[in-house]
Amino acid sequence: MSSSKRMTGRVFSAQSWLYTDRFCFYPAPVISETLETGSNGDADDNYGKILLKTTFPKNHKLKILFYWGSFSDWKTIYEAKHSELSCGEREELANFKVRLDQNSTTNPMLVPDDPSLQDTHHMAVTEHQFHAITPYYFFIVLSNCDTYNDMYPDSNDYMYSQGHIDATIDFLLTNGNTLDSKHFGADEMGIFGMTIGFFLMQIFVLIGFSLVRIALINRRKFHFTVKIFGWALVLQFMSLLMDLCYYSNYSTQGMADENLNIAAGIFSALAETVMVLLLISLAKGWTVVRRKISIAGRIKMALFATLYLMASLTVVVWRTMTKDSALQLYYFDSSAGWVYIGSRVTAFVWFLRCCRTTRKQFRKKLGFYTKFMFFFGTWFLLNPFIIVFCNYIGDWLRFKIVYCFMLITMMSGQIAMLLMYNPTHQYNKSFPFHAMTSA
Repeated sequence: MSSSKRMTGRVFSAQSWLYTDRFCFYPAPVISETLETGSNGDADDNYGKILLKTTFPKNHKLKILFYWGSFSDWKTIYEAKHSELSCGEREELANFKVRLDQNSTTNPMLVPDDPSLQDTHHMAVTEHQFHAITPYYFFIVLSNCDTYNDMYPDSNDYMYSQGHIDATIDFLLTNGNTLDSKHFGADEMGIFGMTIGFFLMQIFVLIGFSLVRIALINRRKFHFTVKIFGWALVLQFMSLLMDLCYYSNYSTQGMADENLNIAAGIFSALAETVMVLLLISLAKGWTVVRRKISIAGRIKMALFATLYLMASLTVVVWRTMTKDSALQLYYFDSSAGWVYIGSRVTAFVWFLRCCRTTRKQFRKKLGFYTKFMFFFGTWFLLNPFIIVFCNYIGDWLRFKIVYCFMLITMMSGQIAMLLMYNPTHQYNKSFPFHAMTSA
């Protein structure tokens, strides 16, 4: 099964209660929070919509269960052991149920599209609208818990038998009808436009770097640290390009291409690692007060860069291999997030130590390294601060705020470095190079 805001494919499981996916609906201007059957056409385009198409064996009493509310409430149900909550008891806790084996005007039983299944399977198609005054996470579950209570209508004793789940689904969940909202949950809304904006800004930064590069070459100041900075810019450009392709495809089809998402994460990790390596190099005084760094220093930097890259890639691998949207809000809501925070704080401590050592040894650069240490020290700590801070705000705001601020952090660092390297700008006066390069 492909997992996205459009869920398609075959679902086969020995479990009788199976989570499929979640979606965060954006609030619509209504009085109460309800899930209604049916649609009134274009007039309801602003409402959240769910279109469900399910093909399943005729002898299965399949249901689609809807749970909504806070993420913590849902996790209480999802993480409960079978000894604590049976399949039937989980059904009873659902906010809304659709029983697919009962033919009705709102849930008609149709002939499956596949001719080979027409004698053995049913196909149910149903549409619902979600009206809410606050953003809600919406969790969708397939259930095949069969109740015997229909045989004994006067009995209050609910007994449940459980069967496996075998169904082919095509679920479409939408918010509104624009490219930036239709297939995006409320927790992702605005990210597509945000990515476009940062991608365009990255292009302007690359153009600015090209002009600075020419000016530095003409002045024989095109040092290796400038080349490292150029690599960081290109890698960040590739990350944003992959993100743009990912969200562009997502906005039109509702299907996630995980290969693009992984590529974006890898390029982002590489760009950040190169940027951190550059800042450590400058903190040690390379090309500013030193022609080269000692062998021991270079070995330490290579080792640290490797470890930092591994920590950054851990987040990418973790969110790909252990991704569970039922338990994790986003990729930093896991142990991998703390690994990243730890590596970032460690880099900050080392950066601070290098700056202080260089300031003591080269008093003439005291002014430059004081400003350099303050600005980029803040740069190192901003991402960990935002990640930790977002643990105390609304669930649906966390991912897009972290995503936005991480892009702002990288962009601000790049612009600061660009101004610092620009020989025609006033900021470059406090950043003279130690020596000229060869012609």
